Amino acid sequence: MTKSIRVDATPFVRPYTDGVGRYSIELLKSLSQLKDFNYIFVGFLDDDFSQIKTFFPNSKIVRLPFLRRIWTLIYKTFPKFISAYETKQPFLYTNFAQFPYFSENGYVVIHDLAYIDRPREVSEKNRLYLSKVVPLSTYKAKKVICVSEYTKSRVIEVLSVDKNKVEVVENAVNRDFFQNKTKILKWKSETLPQDYILVLGTIEPRKNLLNILIAFDKLPHKLTSKHPLLIVGKLGWNNSEIINKIDELRSNNKPVLCTGYMPDHLLPSIYSNAKLLLFPSLYEGFGLPVIEAQLSKTPVITSNIEPMKSLATKKASILVDPFKTEEITKAIELILNNKELREELISSGWENAKKYSWKESARKLSNLLSP
Repeated sequence: MTKSIRVDATPFVRPYTDGVGRYSIELLKSLSQLKDFNYIFVGFLDDDFSQIKTFFPNSKIVRLPFLRRIWTLIYKTFPKFISAYETKQPFLYTNFAQFPYFSENGYVVIHDLAYIDRPREVSEKNRLYLSKVVPLSTYKAKKVICVSEYTKSRVIEVLSVDKNKVEVVENAVNRDFFQNKTKILKWKSETLPQDYILVLGTIEPRKNLLNILIAFDKLPHKLTSKHPLLIVGKLGWNNSEIINKIDELRSNNKPVLCTGYMPDHLLPSIYSNAKLLLFPSLYEGFGLPVIEAQLSKTPVITSNIEPMKSLATKKASILVDPFKTEEITKAIELILNNKELREELISSGWENAKKYSWKESARKLSNLLSP
């Protein structure tokens, strides 16, 4: 028997696919392969549903009779007003909040609590919005789904959510997708370097880019001349100090290239052509680039804090204090200069990444939706 599930269309109609979007797409694709679910995507008059039609051609689309920005203003200002639109159908919200309306049978996904744990690294607009809707959404939800055990522990502790109401459905990696590798020589007229040090993430304080740049600047010239820094990610907020540091390094002939946002289909090549992934983030709810790089047989340097520490594992990565630039510099030198260590990290990382399967995550979600 087919079961209908309403789905918040927000992560699917954005002009770019971010971490939340990738989680949403991959999870629902795998879920549809396990069980006969009928997806009903709920969006607005001005939403672009082309991506939904590509990935989920048999799904239904419901357009609410408003423009998204008008509805969002109402939702942000008067969230209780939206309760008039509640539905009894299972409603999956993969983007932090019960949006565009609440459901007494809602399943809301919380990816992190950065707006509480690292408030200075979240824009004021986003922080105010999340501080209003996340507590209310988790309170009203039938189940709260977290992407890691770390995020689950924070949700229970900080938001005082009943632990029996909180479940973990982890991020994962699509093995078939990461087999599609090609050599990318150019991007937007820029010639891409070879043997680069890869930094992946939005250009904003939370990704620790300032310390990454300082650590890169400390590397000897013989390494930076052969291994430029490649930063892949769109511009975020509060990044003027980061941009100034990039300009400073470039003026001192340190090779730093920023590609901006790159579409998902290029990621396998971006990972596999890198000498290493440098991901000493200050805060993550999961840390997906870690296992994506490991599956691509690219060594990983990441932070010795949760959840990256448990995700990457000490055996399969080099863990560093993200606040100590000298540790980051030393870790880069170790991987670039020690071929044996590099091969060990590649082998252990590959085995570690294989543990994370979208099929298994979809099975967990299916069990929640069909108890």
